[in-house]
Amino acid sequence: MRFAMSTFAQTTLVRYARWGLIAASVAVTAACGGGGGGGAPSTPANMASPASVASTGIDLVLNANRVSGVAPLAVSFNSIGTTADAALTTRPFHELSYKWEFSDTSDVPDWTYGATPAARKKNIAYGPVAGHVFEKPGTWTVTLTAVSAKNRSVTAQRSLTISVADPAALTTVCVSNSGIPVPGVAGCPAGATGQMVPSWAGIGSLTDTYKRVLLKRGDVWSSDGHLSISSSRTGGIVGAYGAGNVKPKVILVSNNAGFYLAGTSDWRILDVEVSGNGIQGASKQGIVFTNGSNVLVSGVSISDVFIGVSSGIVRGLTIEASHIYGLYDASGGHPGIAMYLENTDELSILGSKFSDSPTTHVIRLQGVEKSVISNNQIEMAGPSRNALTIRGKSTSSAFAWNGNWTQHVVVNNNIIDNSVRGGYALYVGPQSTGHAERIRDVIIEGNYIKSRELYAANFQVAENLSVRNNILSTYYAYAIGLGLGGNVAGSPATKGAYIYHNTIYKVDTSMTSNFSAFYLSSPGLASEVRLSNNIVYAVGNNRNGAGNGSGATLLAQGGVVGSDGTHFFTQGNTDDVDIAVSKPWTSINPTDPVHFKPDANYASSGNTFSLDGGVWDLTYQELSSSRLRGALER
Repeated sequence: MRFAMSTFAQTTLVRYARWGLIAASVAVTAACGGGGGGGAPSTPANMASPASVASTGIDLVLNANRVSGVAPLAVSFNSIGTTADAALTTRPFHELSYKWEFSDTSDVPDWTYGATPAARKKNIAYGPVAGHVFEKPGTWTVTLTAVSAKNRSVTAQRSLTISVADPAALTTVCVSNSGIPVPGVAGCPAGATGQMVPSWAGIGSLTDTYKRVLLKRGDVWSSDGHLSISSSRTGGIVGAYGAGNVKPKVILVSNNAGFYLAGTSDWRILDVEVSGNGIQGASKQGIVFTNGSNVLVSGVSISDVFIGVSSGIVRGLTIEASHIYGLYDASGGHPGIAMYLENTDELSILGSKFSDSPTTHVIRLQGVEKSVISNNQIEMAGPSRNALTIRGKSTSSAFAWNGNWTQHVVVNNNIIDNSVRGGYALYVGPQSTGHAERIRDVIIEGNYIKSRELYAANFQVAENLSVRNNILSTYYAYAIGLGLGGNVAGSPATKGAYIYHNTIYKVDTSMTSNFSAFYLSSPGLASEVRLSNNIVYAVGNNRNGAGNGSGATLLAQGGVVGSDGTHFFTQGNTDDVDIAVSKPWTSINPTDPVHFKPDANYASSGNTFSLDGGVWDLTYQELSSSRLRGALER
């Protein structure tokens, strides 16, 4: 596995850690279609080295939450602040196409998870928010390209230099619970200190002296408290050393977290395992992180706990290449959840697997900003619960709006799967009708989303939602729900929901013979709702999703109804009469994203959609003036 061996320390089998900062340089380039000019916007708070590059129509901004450190260095990027001429778009976050290229190379260049193999490249990312882990020391270039959707000759490009240092000079201790490690032997780095520490809680005190704490692979600790890293200990690593792939492990015997980080910053938890002991307890958690910044969790396995990873009031958290699974089944009164992250900004969840929360959600994000969830497998929530749920910024008990938004969130290239068990595979909105939380600027792109008991995806977003190039598969009466009328607590009606280029598939009639691709709740109260160029295929259904009519339909409405062309707009979607008869692909039982590729017969039968100056995306194959309906593979 990628995290088993560091290229720069193969003889010691350790991971990199950061200590101190190295000066960074910024390089700016522009590729301007038709000219240049323009100035730089003011520097956003808590962002490193933002600037703009002007082209004809685009002023491009590249933000990074840090530009230097020691490997592995997790960095959160975004393009917030980018502007464009109104003739190109009034929604640059959504309607410019962004591509990120990272010049560092990984020993394992592809993510394990992702909707299609072509979408799994670690050193390329798409969209206005991205996260990346620089695994090796060196000076690396990040290049951001933005392209206009309406005029592809209008482009802008910006680059940023990231300086990543080798951790060889860090003060290092090798720790075993069965003997004193010998520096320079069995993977313990030469120059390190060796200590035998039988107490799991006692390991935390070593971070007063050492900035790299390496645990012996294959050793197992029984917890006598949590490994605590407090605010006085800033910057470092807890990782592994030694031969083999067996991670150092802690079994939670006492009712504590494996790791507890409070008020600190710039730590890495790498290549360790945390497991319960089969006895459910309310405080047994894998990793708890509160009131701090910039923590990386990479190569970590967590199972048999109440909460895998929890966070609150955090800026800068990256979960990468990790596996959280087999959570509590609530038989002890504690419904287990893989991750509960509250008020956590600059969040990157990358290349990980989260599975089997028997009685509740798999991942609950209770308030995030400038965040990306990419190349993960998220699956098997509890009955009527969500695989991935993204809520507004509040606590679980706050009902009135607190003035803060969940905003600037990108969810792309994931497999989100509740087809075996669970409610909505994906939900984005307030936690209930009694909460006035507000959400805006969310992009759902390139995912494979599957459900059984409820909608594949359900949304109540106040402003600017884009759902594009996804495959949505369901057994339920609807694939996508749009709560457009706000709620009684004060969350407003939707202004701007753009659902286009999606492939929607009703698997069979085993759950119900009713089907509509979309359910619009109170569209008469919303504005700028557009459903365009979506493939819908469902065989054997004899009513719409609401149980009316004589066959499957594109949409059904409830609440304050609206009219097409006034309150919402549809264009280029599969017609109702074709939903049951116009099969887009050759596969009899499509289960993999590649099975949903439209075949030549479908393309030649007039199932194309004129772009008419509409939104496209450079991450997908496009024709000059038209394209097939539905999602396209990269």
